Formats: sequence, C-alpha cells, structure tokens
Amino acid sequence: MVKRADDGGVATSRLQAAPALLGSLSSHLERFAGAVEPQERAALMSLLRAAGDYTPRRLVAATPAEMLLGAAESAIVERLRAEPSPESCDFQASLTIIVKATRLCNLRCTYCHSWSGDPGNKMSFEVLARAIRDGLRAPNVRNVNFVWHGGEVTLLPLSFYRKAVWLQEQFRRRGQIVTNTVQTNGTRLSREWLTFLRLYEFKIGVSLDGPPELHDRRRLDIAGRPTSERVRKSLAEIRAEGLDYGVLLVVDDEVVKLGPRRILDYFLEIGVGHVCLINVIPVNDPAKARREDFLRWDRFVEFLRGLFREWWPRYADRISFREIADLMGKVQGRKAATCLFAGKCMGQYLTIEPAGEVAACDKYVGDEGFRFGNLLDRDLSAMSLSPSVAKARADTAEAAAGAEACAWFDVCQGGCPHDRYLRRLYREPRDESCCGLAPLLADVAAAVGGSR
Repeated sequence: MVKRADDGGVATSRLQAAPALLGSLSSHLERFAGAVEPQERAALMSLLRAAGDYTPRRLVAATPAEMLLGAAESAIVERLRAEPSPESCDFQASLTIIVKATRLCNLRCTYCHSWSGDPGNKMSFEVLARAIRDGLRAPNVRNVNFVWHGGEVTLLPLSFYRKAVWLQEQFRRRGQIVTNTVQTNGTRLSREWLTFLRLYEFKIGVSLDGPPELHDRRRLDIAGRPTSERVRKSLAEIRAEGLDYGVLLVVDDEVVKLGPRRILDYFLEIGVGHVCLINVIPVNDPAKARREDFLRWDRFVEFLRGLFREWWPRYADRISFREIADLMGKVQGRKAATCLFAGKCMGQYLTIEPAGEVAACDKYVGDEGFRFGNLLDRDLSAMSLSPSVAKARADTAEAAAGAEACAWFDVCQGGCPHDRYLRRLYREPRDESCCGLAPLLADVAAAVGGSR
C-alpha cells in the first residue's frame, strides 16, 4: 500500500528501502519499453498497473533527486519545499496550467504569431519547478491539468518532461489528480517520444489543418516544405501505440471556403476520431491588428452549422467534434466538458511563459492587460488574489452579463470571453445580447431535443 506524506512526497517502506535500485529501474523501463512492439508495450502497462507500487510514475517518484537533477536543480527543489504553503487562493477545484515550455518552433505557419526564434526561449528548471509546485499546493485545488504547449514542445529534450513528472509526484498532495496533455505539430514524434507519452499517460493534441491541399499551404516547416505527410505518419504511429489523442484544426476563411464536407471526408479517410475546432487567433495588440487575419464570428458559426449537418447523425459513431459535442451535451442537460461553455473561466486557465510570466489563457498572448505577474516574484495562489486577476474577472463577467437574457445562456454561458474580446478589438458590429451561437444551438436542439 502506498503511503503519501502530507507535504506530497511519495513514501512507502519498500520504495524507501532501495531508492537507487528503483531509480535505476525507472531509467531502464523507458529503454525496455521503447524496444518492444506496441502490443507488447500495452501488455507491459497492464502488468505495471497490476503491480501497484511499480507504475512508471511511482518509479519516477521514488527516484532520488541526484539521479535526475543537477546540484543546482536539487537546491531549488529543497528551497521550494521549505517555503510556507499559501493559506488561501481564488482558484476553483480544477485548475489548468498551460506551460509554454518553449516558444521555439520548427514550423512557420502562415497564421501563427506565437513562435519566437530566440534560442534562449526555453523554460528554466526554476520556472518549471515553481509552476508545478504552485499549482499543486494551491489550497482547495484537487485537479490540475498541465498542458505542455509551445512553440513546439518536442524541441525540448525528454529529460525536461521526465523532470516535470518527477516534480509533479514530489509536490502532489494526497487525493490530487494530475493530468498532462502535449500539443504538438506532429512532425517530430519519435518512437522514444511515443514510448514516454504512453508510459506516463500523457494525452496528445496534434495540429492538422485538414486535407493536404489546405494544410500544406499553411503549415510549412522552417525551410518552406509541406508537412501533411509527416503529420499523417505520426497519427498512424500514435494510433498503433493506442495513445489518447485528438486533432486540432484552426478555422479561418480558407477553411470556411473549403467547406465542412471536404474537412469531414478527409478526417474520416485518415481515421481521426476526435477533432477540436478553434477559430483563428489574430494578433491581440490593437496597434498591430489586421482585419484580414480575423475570421468573422458569424462565418465561424455558419461553418459549425454546416459541419453539424454533414456529421450528425451519420458519422457520430466514427468521429466527434469537441465544440459541437459539448454544446450537444449542454443542450441535453449535461455539464460543460470544455472551458468554452463552462463560464467563469478567467483565472482558472493560466499561461506560464518560459521566463515565468503568468497570463490568462494563451488566447490573450500579447495583451498586457491580461498579464498577472511573474512566478519568480510571486506564487500562483497570491497572484489569483491580485487586483489584475480581479479586474480581468470583473471585465469578462460584465461582458457576459449582457447575454444573460438570451434563451440559450444556460447552455453557452455567453461563450468564450476571448471571442467577445476579438469582436470588440476588430470592431465587428453585432448585438452582444447573444453570443452568436443561437442558430447552431437551435439546429442542435432540433436534432437531439431541448428546444427553447
């Protein structure tokens, strides 16, 4: 039976008895798992889960610091352990931390402004350790989802993420649930990477902008070469591993013009089962805003309506679209499965930059009004109580309040606050007494029940 100390340290009499041996087992486990076929890796994972104490995460947790960390890194961990825990925070039970491990990227997507070519743009160990420590010691927080984002996360070595898993186990409190998701462009997923993600149960998001005639015009590598074939190959390898994954599609005017039928057909053709749809995020800086980078909200909603009509119900058992599925669930009385329609998201989704700056969810990158401070100066719990977070919450709540009289408000909760933010920034004239999803929600309700 595993016993966990109150400070989150992992301890069992057996694990304490031979830490060096267990640390060695942990390092050998990845090498061994990487040398066998996917079916054999699946059997190995089943055996390890049945063994209880010897799951990959617990083996990493039992590894002595000196086997993973340098002397300076170990000193940072000990200093963080010694700091008093916060007494209060303004987080809900579930917290999502979007970790911008690096802004470096090996692609140059035509619509993206989130990458940086600065070779020093990599998260330091101290920022990594503080991000994990602060998220897990925040009072009342029971679930923490770490989303590893970039840039391109696979440009950092696996040792960075191995340390992250170790830190999570050192600071996790009894009963806390920790999950990890990586968002990748899918061009660098080696067998070593896939083995690691499987062993430590990371979910995977892969960016793929539909069929090659579209994707390869937009998602080019740094040398200007197309990437769709590399991504498709990675998806096949991910499926062979039995990993939990989904595809992320950025919807802009090009996607809308191509049409939902071609998008649906392509994803069915290559066996994708889960797709997230995000309307393109243009520059948030008013001084640099260009209307040509902005997708009008009514065009995005019409694209969703067309996709829903093509998809439901004929293909519902083969593929799901996150945003549409969530709205269907809400119409039928279920709780929101995403932040988009849950309401009161501001301050519950935080982005941490490589140098430690903390901001609202990464959709707001570039707007100083949504920056909350730096981890190296103040911990996350204190930041959650700061005037800057309170103002961001008040501003977004006030904007959403204008839609409370809408018949669909209990379903959409006014929609994503960043979409309202973009409409104001790009001066899209519209009546904000409705988030704009009403036509789609009426279609969904007519198909599955729940009319207003």
